[in-house]
Amino acid sequence: MEKYGFIYLWFDRKHKRYYVGSHWGTEQDGYICSSNWMRKSYVRRPDDFKRKIIKRVYSNRIELLEEEQKYLNMIRPEEVKTRYYNLNLSVKNPWYKHPEHVKTVGQKISASRTGKTYSKRGPRTEEEKRKISERTSLAMKKYFENNPKPKGIRRGSYKKRKGNI
Repeated sequence: MEKYGFIYLWFDRKHKRYYVGSHWGTEQDGYICSSNWMRKSYVRRPDDFKRKIIKRVYSNRIELLEEEQKYLNMIRPEEVKTRYYNLNLSVKNPWYKHPEHVKTVGQKISASRTGKTYSKRGPRTEEEKRKISERTSLAMKKYFENNPKPKGIRRGSYKKRKGNI
């Protein structure tokens, strides 16, 4: 199923309060909203909330944000926090507005490290890598000879002895 954007309006019947927002995805993907305040209320009493799709945007996310801003401009500032769950009446600069911001964290880190060396003395030789590996495996072997049970098991048995379980 192709993703698209939509502007939605939530209505809380109990408190007679609204929330205006947008989402890039599908209407059935389970998205509620980005407001922690409204989402916590929704989780506590989902039967009191009703969502209406105001507009669908099929072009791109930037146009979706512009449309959302049009609807947020219709809200009077004195109605924020009283008649609306919305705390801000402006669509800020979201992380997905520009394609370079959409990259994953790993891609960003990889791109920033390309061509750089992080050792003051340069890369390790194969001989150095082999020696480090041998030292590490020897240290691990000694550790497990002295500590036959992993820490998690010891902690569990301690709790049993103390009667905490």
